[in-house]
Amino acid sequence: MSVAKRLFALTLFVSLLVAGILVFAQSTGGPTSGLAAAHFAAPPGFDQSLVSSNAVTTPPPALVFFPVARQVAPPCETHTASMMLEASAPTRTVGDVVTVAARLMNHGCAPLGLPQYRLMIESDQPEPVFDPNEPAPVTHSLGIGPGGSDAAEFVLRAVGPGQATLTASVSYEVHLGYPGPAYWAASSAGPLAISVTP
Repeated sequence: MSVAKRLFALTLFVSLLVAGILVFAQSTGGPTSGLAAAHFAAPPGFDQSLVSSNAVTTPPPALVFFPVARQVAPPCETHTASMMLEASAPTRTVGDVVTVAARLMNHGCAPLGLPQYRLMIESDQPEPVFDPNEPAPVTHSLGIGPGGSDAAEFVLRAVGPGQATLTASVSYEVHLGYPGPAYWAASSAGPLAISVTP
């Protein structure tokens, strides 16, 4: 037999012998199984419990956003207002000047606009106590929002002795929304008594 054939036969024999030894060692838990385990050992500090051949990746829970309910104010259906009448002094002497203020206050939810103020004077004497005896109306081209107020002043001069009784009224627009609806309304105040001495 030639040298080449002998080498081939020897190599084949050694390969089969090694393969048989490996199969036997793995089946019996021999030293080669330890070598295999050492070959695939995890590095130090690695949590081996996290490794699984059947690991299933679980996606993170989906974020769900719920809409926040907004508080909607109830619709404004009417107005609430009041009026106050006051004078700078309850008693005057002939020739003195008195200032009378008529104030409109908005207590409701609807804006008020274009207030027009009127002052009425009644005397216990046949002759007027104040001048002017019939003051001209006062109109303000403005709006009064909820919680706001507006006032008009009337300046009177005492021209005769006696007692005068004053009342006031105001008319205004009420807006329940823009551009509408809108309507006219009025408020009043008084009576307010002012005495004039000679």
